[in-house]
Amino acid sequence: MVIKKKMLKLKKGSSLYLVILIMLALFSISIFLINITVQSTRIYFGIGNSVIAFFAADTGAEKILYDLYKGDYQPTVIGCPYPEWQNLDSTGAKYSVCVASTSPKVIIWTTGLYSDTKRRIELTF
Repeated sequence: MVIKKKMLKLKKGSSLYLVILIMLALFSISIFLINITVQSTRIYFGIGNSVIAFFAADTGAEKILYDLYKGDYQPTVIGCPYPEWQNLDSTGAKYSVCVASTSPKVIIWTTGLYSDTKRRIELTF
C-alpha cells in the first residue's frame, strides 16, 4: 500500500508534462504553417508587380532597339543614354536603359521598376 502511494506521487506530474510537450509541438507546427502561408501570400501578390516591371523593362528594350534602328543612338559610350528613370504611363511603372559594354559585343541592360519590384532584360549583339 505504501509503495502504491509513492508510485502515485511520482506519476502525478507526468501527465501534465506530457500534455505541455504535445501542446508545444502543436504550437510549433502551427507557427511554421502560418509562416509558410504568409510568405506564399506575399509572393502571390507580388507576381502582378513583377509582370508590370518586366513589361516596363521590355518597353525600354524596344525603345533602345528602335532608336538604334532609326540611327538616333549609337552605343559607343558606356553609361545611361536616357535619364535615370523614364515614366511609362500613369500606373507608376518606369524603365531605365544603360549600356554596359561596347566592344567586342554591345551589352545593353534595361530595368523595369514597379512598386519596389525590379526586373532586368539584357540585350547582347
